Amino acid sequence: MDYKNIRGTHDLYGEKVNLFQRVESATVLMAQKYNFSEIRTPIIEFANVFHKNIGNTSDIVNKEMYVFEDRNNEQIALRPEGTASVVRALISNGLSHTLPHKWYYVGPMFRYERPQKGRQRQFHQLGFEYLGTNAWVSDVEVINLANDLLQTLGIVNYELHLNSIGSIESLNNYKVALLSYLEQKKGSLSEDSLKRLDVNPLRILDSKNEQDQEIIINAPKILDYLIEKDKEHFNLVKGGLDALNIKYVLNHRLVRGLDYYTNTVFEFVTTDLGAQGALIAGGRYDNLIGSMNGPKVGAFGFAGGIERLALMLNLQKSNQRSIALVVESTQSIQGLKLAQFVRNIGYSTDNILGKDISNKLKKVNTEVHFASAIIGINDSLDNFKLKDSSTMEQITLSLNNIEELLNSKYSMYKVQGNE
Repeated sequence: MDYKNIRGTHDLYGEKVNLFQRVESATVLMAQKYNFSEIRTPIIEFANVFHKNIGNTSDIVNKEMYVFEDRNNEQIALRPEGTASVVRALISNGLSHTLPHKWYYVGPMFRYERPQKGRQRQFHQLGFEYLGTNAWVSDVEVINLANDLLQTLGIVNYELHLNSIGSIESLNNYKVALLSYLEQKKGSLSEDSLKRLDVNPLRILDSKNEQDQEIIINAPKILDYLIEKDKEHFNLVKGGLDALNIKYVLNHRLVRGLDYYTNTVFEFVTTDLGAQGALIAGGRYDNLIGSMNGPKVGAFGFAGGIERLALMLNLQKSNQRSIALVVESTQSIQGLKLAQFVRNIGYSTDNILGKDISNKLKKVNTEVHFASAIIGINDSLDNFKLKDSSTMEQITLSLNNIEELLNSKYSMYKVQGNE
């Protein structure tokens, strides 16, 4: 038998794991900065958690969910997204009495779809959910967190796309106008959009079909149909982003693909990954908690694909480099002490193994190691050498002054989280 991984799944090792860990570490750092605590939900749920709350007209429910029947004839689904599971956890654990909650998660999700760059059948998401608040300030805080996360990862080529789909009242007003417009263009719509026309015309705005996109350009804009309360909320959100100097583009076609969204929706998008350009996306979902038999309170959150963020990191030159430890075998104890000291002040070390110091020096990789710490047979921790990999300049150091030198000259190579 030819043993291989299932299509749309990947084994992670080597540099792939390193990139994933960088994203995960930055996620934990953001959680600490913004006071979010971790939640871990099962990867299997009763299918109705998603059928009802994501929306029966969504592609996820119609085409992409992994659903199976267990021995009790219950419909079970592999988790296709995180928000509905987090809200289910809030309700089933009786935690809706202690709102608000600020939670984040990191974990695998599953969708049966055509694998392509940045999109797999088992993929990984990070997410932040601010549960139990209708305040516009929470919209701004969470969008700011997402922006901060991208900047912490060193990702620079992206835009924030912003829109509001309003409350149910605004949305109903808009659907009447949109349906009237699309009915006139019915003969030119794609087959998928024709199916959506009677069920949920809003989803046509998200169509990737070229002929649909030409029609959508001149469609009514949802912002023109917001009721006064929804306009005020969105104006406050935009004002908050302006105050934080977070630039955004108003995208009238942005509606998101899940039924639970209301009011503010957003995406951070890039042109670096082709068609799969959404790095982080989310918005407000004021009706979801109530629809799952919880209190009628609002919430705001987002999710980001770790694979896509890792691809973005892979496109840029990583600063994660280490100090090569080149130590005479008789000085191994001194080398261990030096390595521990350097790690404690925030830098990575790589112990170069070999029989003698000349062979070890040949193994130093200037692409990987920004410098070499050399302890020869007559050296000590009060008198050893540091060789710069770029200039090949060599200076004599001691434990008393290596921290000052590294921080003044090589701080860009500090392990993430120690900057």
